Amino acid sequence: MNRRLAPALIALAAVCYSAPAAAQSCPRTYNIYDLGPIQPEDINNNDEVVGLERQGPFGTEVAVSGYFDSYYVSWGWPALWLYHLAPPGIPNGVSGHRATAISDNGEIIGSVDDLSYSNSRAYTWDMYDYWNHGPVPVHGPPAGGLLNSRGNDVNNNGTLIGNTGTMDGWIWQNGNQYDAAALNGGMSTAVSDLNDADWVIGQWFDPQAQMGPFAYAGEATSWGYEDLHGCLNTTQPSGFTKSWGELLDNGGMAVVNGEMANGNSQLFVLDRATCSKVGLTASVGPNSIDPVSSDAVNNQGQIVGTGAYGNFEYPFLYENGTTYNLNNCINSNSGWVAHVATGINDRGVIVGSGELNGVEVGFALEPSTLWWWD
Repeated sequence: MNRRLAPALIALAAVCYSAPAAAQSCPRTYNIYDLGPIQPEDINNNDEVVGLERQGPFGTEVAVSGYFDSYYVSWGWPALWLYHLAPPGIPNGVSGHRATAISDNGEIIGSVDDLSYSNSRAYTWDMYDYWNHGPVPVHGPPAGGLLNSRGNDVNNNGTLIGNTGTMDGWIWQNGNQYDAAALNGGMSTAVSDLNDADWVIGQWFDPQAQMGPFAYAGEATSWGYEDLHGCLNTTQPSGFTKSWGELLDNGGMAVVNGEMANGNSQLFVLDRATCSKVGLTASVGPNSIDPVSSDAVNNQGQIVGTGAYGNFEYPFLYENGTTYNLNNCINSNSGWVAHVATGINDRGVIVGSGELNGVEVGFALEPSTLWWWD
């Protein structure tokens, strides 16, 4: 049973709309739920959501978490119970904070900014223990955590990853911190995603401003390394001058972005074992969009991210070799326009941000075939 958030919760109004699934434009029927004035960043397999809420006249970012539950919406209950994660004791010394990822164990990673807006610290929270929080002590001193550092992801083993302001990636595992650049021969390295096998994906940068994706795996000091840029160019189409790794699932799949000399880029699903790759093509159905960047992948092989439609950006879902514009999965008369999709869990629940009747809010898209106990 999912543990629900108790006192000091803030109820948000929920609105649900269902859209019929047209076979050519949407793979299934979804219900969409209003999550209130937040920007969701991630959802775990317990339907726990993290992200940020903008408050006040200057839009100060406040880290939030909450539990998504659609079962009682028809009874007038909110779809999300929201909990603010403001670091106790230092709210007057920060300018904002955001939560970026959550594990199935309720461990949350994000960052806290200081008043100058020029520095940030990677920060962790516990979904179930408000007082269990603090800066990630990357690189040791200062005691408050490394300045200008942001937390990107956390897995179910408690491994953390993030980057500094100079795009130097770090990995925090079993009480030890590793410099991703040191694992890559000293080249500047940024990390972007992490799976439960402790594989880390990201990109390297050489002195000639070239870049390519890599993957690490290992325990303690025994780290393996794969240069996925070479893998990307071993099969057609090749000729990528720059590329970067974006996502990993818990199997052998990576999502990479490649750019050719003419500036054209394309997202690929890459099998690390065989170097075979499949390009993400334009979405089917009306208002076709071209996938531009990926934000999340689940262990069913479903990918969500951002696609381009003229000068506009809309979210996409990729599964079984087909790309879909998620707005085609929403009733066109509902007042909803989805802009970004940032998370998807193994149940297929998608979170992101959009507009409801012109007001910016977060949303959850839930397959209508799911039961509340699934």
